[in-house]
Amino acid sequence: MTKRDLPPLIEFKNISLMRGERLCLKNINMVINRGQNLAILGPNGAGKSSLIKTITRELYPIFDPHDSSLRILGQENWDVFSLRSQLGIVSAEILSQDISQTCKEAVLSGYFGSPYLHDANLVSPQMETYAKDIMHMLEIDHLAKRLTDEISSGEARRVVIARALVNNPQSLLLDEPTTNLDMKSAHQLRMLLSKISNMDTQIILVTHNLTDIIPEIDRVVMLKDGSIFRDGVKTEIMTEANFSELFGFEVNLLNKDGFYYLY
Repeated sequence: MTKRDLPPLIEFKNISLMRGERLCLKNINMVINRGQNLAILGPNGAGKSSLIKTITRELYPIFDPHDSSLRILGQENWDVFSLRSQLGIVSAEILSQDISQTCKEAVLSGYFGSPYLHDANLVSPQMETYAKDIMHMLEIDHLAKRLTDEISSGEARRVVIARALVNNPQSLLLDEPTTNLDMKSAHQLRMLLSKISNMDTQIILVTHNLTDIIPEIDRVVMLKDGSIFRDGVKTEIMTEANFSELFGFEVNLLNKDGFYYLY
């Protein structure tokens, strides 16, 4: 059975979401196929975070049983622990909690879907070996014994990615991956995402920063005011006209070595 014969990774059908008295998502219709590297791009307040939280089940959309659905791998209902082996979530918020733990413990906690490692006795030798291999691949094995509140933002982002990868998910969903990173750390992280993508892990990237869109991204969805503004092949969507309308001011666009820059 090929990927084409399997249900899509994510299917949105007429999904709307209220947060307080504000309608954050408005009739979102979108299908993300397996193996398709995708960027969801939009200014702050466009609805990107709300979209992610509907996927991760942190928020629940307005539901019409006759006209709306949200399916992941063909299923509407998921056990969160089962979902993590299919879709790895990467967010800066994961390590923001006031928990004292080593980076190794933070990575191992990914096996159990918890913010910290409750019981080291639950970690099998195979789990520990694979986590060590992932940390080595991400060049953070030297951080194993360091506390997570003693490392840089760039290092912390790699720890969170390692935490997601220990479950060997087929896809990574990254929420604003370069937020609060300096220029060098952001560049290094983008190179790392390219490396992960070339190891056959699907990348779904949610960002307001178009320089996060690595060359391996195939498709771009632009969000504006809670609705899909543009959706299509990257080379057709990433135009000066689209960006000027999306952000509300005239821009110039530069494509250099597969990366895009506004100026």
